[in-house]
Amino acid sequence: MKRLGTLVFVVMLSVSSLAWAQPGGGRGGFGGGPGGGTGLLGLAQMEAVQKEIEAVEDQVAAIRKLAEDTRAARPEGQRPDFRNMDEAAREKAMAEARAQREKETAATNAKLAEILLPPQIERLEQISLQMRGTAALADAAVAAKLSLTADQKQKLEAAMTANQEAMRQAFQGGGRDQDREQMRTRFQELRKNADEKVLAVLTTAQKADFEKMKGPAFTMPEGAFGRAPQGGQRGGDQGGQRGGQRPQRGGNR
Repeated sequence: MKRLGTLVFVVMLSVSSLAWAQPGGGRGGFGGGPGGGTGLLGLAQMEAVQKEIEAVEDQVAAIRKLAEDTRAARPEGQRPDFRNMDEAAREKAMAEARAQREKETAATNAKLAEILLPPQIERLEQISLQMRGTAALADAAVAAKLSLTADQKQKLEAAMTANQEAMRQAFQGGGRDQDREQMRTRFQELRKNADEKVLAVLTTAQKADFEKMKGPAFTMPEGAFGRAPQGGQRGGDQGGQRGGQRPQRGGNR
């Protein structure tokens, strides 16, 4: 039952990933906010990622404090009821929410860059791309690096919308009537088809550049997204760094 629950969680995570990818789409359960999911700060709080980027003790402590400050700074109050708005009001509210989210994320990433070294930030960005997959193509910064045209962006939006709907229909109700293997197989098929439709919008050169941007493959441990960040020393026995000493800026990882 635990494994089945995990699989259902992964499926719904993928649906929210597709929703987040839409320009003006959902809240971004999978990396939408400054401090969660596949956002840089969210990744930087994960023990496996801290080890991968060789974060030392004082960096881990600073990351933890930044996450706490970011959560505390979030405005409280009721979120807009998008469903009960007319189209014009909904588009306006979504645009405002997206702009605010992008502003908060940029500010958070700038603070994170003061904690980590450039090679560590670069690796975080690579891992984020790997975790987001083709949904990352809706990211304005990624689109700019790949020189996506306006026509390509429209086609990507249409493909992602179709993929999101297909995923929702396939797993409506959390997949309670399907066993674990059926769900896994169906999910893999849908994800493969979804990726193919999205990648078909790119040119051969853009596909190659997108893969290069992801860097070396990183395997996220199972259950990492549902695990609370832990304190203590990270990466202290790597690269000769111990006792919370920061690596020198400009040096290699």
